[in-house]
Amino acid sequence: MKKILFILAFLTMLTTVSACANNPDKEQLNENELLPETFAENQESIDNQQDIPYQSKYLAYVVVDQNYSITNCAESSGEVYQYEVYEIENLGEATEYSRDIYWIILVIEKDEVHTVLRQDLNEYAGPIPTASDLVLEADVNFDGNNDVLLWLGHFGNQGLIRYVCYLNTDDGLIECPSFSEIANPAVDMENRVILSSWRNWAASHSYAMYYFIDDEYIEMERLTEEQVQTENGENIWTWTDEVFIDGNWIIREYFTEKDYDAEVIYRDKVYGEDCHWDIGQDRWRTLFNNGMMSDFSIYSSQDIKDSTLEVWIEAYALFLMDFPALNDDDISYFSLKDLDNNDIPELIIQQRNGSESNYSILTVYSYDNSVYKIGDYKLIGAGGLHVSDQQEFPGLFHCTWGGGVENFYYLIVNGGELVCEQVLRIDRSGESPEQTELSDNNKLIEEVINVYESSEYPNNRLEMYPINDDSISEILSSM
Repeated sequence: MKKILFILAFLTMLTTVSACANNPDKEQLNENELLPETFAENQESIDNQQDIPYQSKYLAYVVVDQNYSITNCAESSGEVYQYEVYEIENLGEATEYSRDIYWIILVIEKDEVHTVLRQDLNEYAGPIPTASDLVLEADVNFDGNNDVLLWLGHFGNQGLIRYVCYLNTDDGLIECPSFSEIANPAVDMENRVILSSWRNWAASHSYAMYYFIDDEYIEMERLTEEQVQTENGENIWTWTDEVFIDGNWIIREYFTEKDYDAEVIYRDKVYGEDCHWDIGQDRWRTLFNNGMMSDFSIYSSQDIKDSTLEVWIEAYALFLMDFPALNDDDISYFSLKDLDNNDIPELIIQQRNGSESNYSILTVYSYDNSVYKIGDYKLIGAGGLHVSDQQEFPGLFHCTWGGGVENFYYLIVNGGELVCEQVLRIDRSGESPEQTELSDNNKLIEEVINVYESSEYPNNRLEMYPINDDSISEILSSM
């Protein structure tokens, strides 16, 4: 019962691919379809509201359902149209975790209302789109005319971006449902394809090319890079290149990091500007924030970070509350640190092997749909773990000493695996210190020396917290 009450209190603190056609579930009205009596009814409904954010001569086109009110509005301009966006909400149904909202979008051309669009809030979206960011113009069918995109929000624990698409045709704005299936779209005008990239889980990413064929978007090519575990327990990176032919996905090429040199994979197979996929090039920059999956800048938006924040916090809280050593302050501690610069911190748990032991076991966990274990590390001595203030070095620094010899290590999550590298050894047993550099990364060697010789030492030590009710509540709720 105590655990249930704690979780409730903790959570309380946390504040189809189809042809392009008109969708009967969407409201799209042309100006000449609005009859005089409709104008009068709409105007009366709006006039009865209090505190309208601003007045517009087009307000008669805004349909406000019963029990709803205009709560926000915004204006924007594209190359083709101007827009007035009205956020309309049933405030009586609002809760801490859900809202009942729809938007009316007035598409204006030459000072006249060209089209009225209605977009209901998708129940799976989070965070909720804002009126000022709802509309985007882009030529997504490569006909030279900008089309109208409505941002649906972020979806899933990976924060996928999706849009409703209205193609700008001779017959007006026509919805194309298949575009809404494209995650994190980017427009490659030169090759006339829509690019898509997304994260499946922490060590699996996919890239796709959508072709516009017969008025619909069809995924025709896909590359998936994924870390897999071999039969002998080794973790290796793999790449699967597929193409869609006659209704079936056919593997065009499959290779692993063992098949080619790292430089060949980077330059000729995956990232380089002259290879087919070239996922490190600018054409993969998304419509939403101009970011890319290859360097995780696709997740640089604070909105995307916020969309995953509550999910992993809740998951870590539940995981710690079920930890076997809960409230055993003498042997179990935890901390949070993003060890791979992907904006979701790893959960680090340290357990001593008895109160008199000279070592402890460090276990690193991460979150992707659920909390999962990345790996273990044997932490020898009482020196603890230290961190750098340089983003280039998100990992943990560890030093052991004995017999006049100091050994320096760097611990990081790389490719979904916990990796430990011995960086430096200093032998002080002789008349003068003898330094041996064990890493090929000169910047890392310099940073090791900086971390342990800095004026901040030992204040740059990773702070560990006892795994108990109070710490879990205090630390996670502050994130």
